[in-house]
Amino acid sequence: MEVGVPSGRFAIDLNPLRARHVLGIAAGSGITPILSIAKSTLVIEPRSRCTLVHGNRDETSTVFREELVRLEKEHAPRLRVLRVLSRPAPGDTADHRGRIDATGMRALIARIGSGLDEAYVCGPSGMTADVRMVLAECGMEPSRIHSERFAAAAPTIPRRANPAGTADQDGGDESAGPYDVTVIDRGVATKLSVHGSESVLDAALREGVDVPYSCREGICGTCRAKATGGDVHHDPGDLEPAEPGEGFALARRTRPAGHGVTLDFDHG
Repeated sequence: MEVGVPSGRFAIDLNPLRARHVLGIAAGSGITPILSIAKSTLVIEPRSRCTLVHGNRDETSTVFREELVRLEKEHAPRLRVLRVLSRPAPGDTADHRGRIDATGMRALIARIGSGLDEAYVCGPSGMTADVRMVLAECGMEPSRIHSERFAAAAPTIPRRANPAGTADQDGGDESAGPYDVTVIDRGVATKLSVHGSESVLDAALREGVDVPYSCREGICGTCRAKATGGDVHHDPGDLEPAEPGEGFALARRTRPAGHGVTLDFDHG
């Protein structure tokens, strides 16, 4: 078994001198990293407070239900938990009934109020997109909204013209390329031949090149690299909104648009 170093970026930078309001939003088991962030914040930053929004089907399916109740009592009034239930059973108590979508999030923000400094979101792609949109409407800077998704959006292969001048039905063209792509990992540069319908990660694995990856879906962020040369197409993936403009890419979600592309995993 080969084990890599910890590479997760969904974490909070803690400072005992800070005093801030941290918002955590989770659906189902997405509460796992959010709960860790909240617990660490409450312990290490005694002047900070946390609000958690947790969506579940009903009370019995709520992940960490007992621990959330205990922590809310232990850290009152610095910790507040808002429970969102999409299919509450008779007798269930919910702060909001429905899903954590754009409409639900606007209603929840009205309860939470202003003064939010940082937000951490973990859940399905649709939920995280809605939450980001609503928080931006409230004036929160995108750099202060951090998200981790259960599943990435479906890949969108750029439409390319075939030799007859028309695009394929699925938007891809198996005959496009192959393109020369260089990947740099642990100081070693390797040249790949990437076909038009392939991602850089798929081509690397096909050619037996050992580059960092884990989920093969562009969710975990392990295949994050710096695109230092050439033009590429980015399919939707788990990057912060500003990162593609800064040259960062996910190898599983990156397709060359021509020759001369370089992905540097050492600076990803």
